[in-house]
Amino acid sequence: MNNSIVQTLREVQLKDIVWTDRNLSKMPFHTAFWVQKRIGGAIAAHAHLAHGVLLDVGCGLKPYEKFFAPYVEKYYGTEYSPESGFRGNRADVAGDASAMPFASESVDTILCTEVLEHVAHPEKVIEEFARILKPDGIIITTAPFFTRFTIHSIFFATRTKELPSLCGGTVWKSKKSNRFPAQV
Repeated sequence: MNNSIVQTLREVQLKDIVWTDRNLSKMPFHTAFWVQKRIGGAIAAHAHLAHGVLLDVGCGLKPYEKFFAPYVEKYYGTEYSPESGFRGNRADVAGDASAMPFASESVDTILCTEVLEHVAHPEKVIEEFARILKPDGIIITTAPFFTRFTIHSIFFATRTKELPSLCGGTVWKSKKSNRFPAQV
């Protein structure tokens, strides 16, 4: 098979996967609905920590923008590609999260939810966060916690377990908020 056909097939498959996930996450009988609801609740509970310029890495449709609007001056979203595999992408900037087109120390708040387990080198993304984040900046991030055998956990569980060590372990303190374990 030539490379252009393989690439086209991959794009079609990605669109189907993301479309399915977006629709399933709206159905109360599907676990994706409850996962998104809980993540949204945790993010809303911590939105007051955000300030200044916020960068939402892997923003998709920017579902959390409403929580941060009262606290930030600007809300920018990034995605890996302009299409990001689905229609309705609201990204302001497209590109690789490990090499973002932002000046050093130019962002006050970084939001990165359910993304780090999907990138090839999460340590490079975290280094990029450190580069663009202002000295008094904060990072709000989530990553899945896998407790059973699912297709998602087969592919991403090992990498997710490594994420705290990539941050040096010191910035990850466990805190409970609304019965949802949050990292602060």
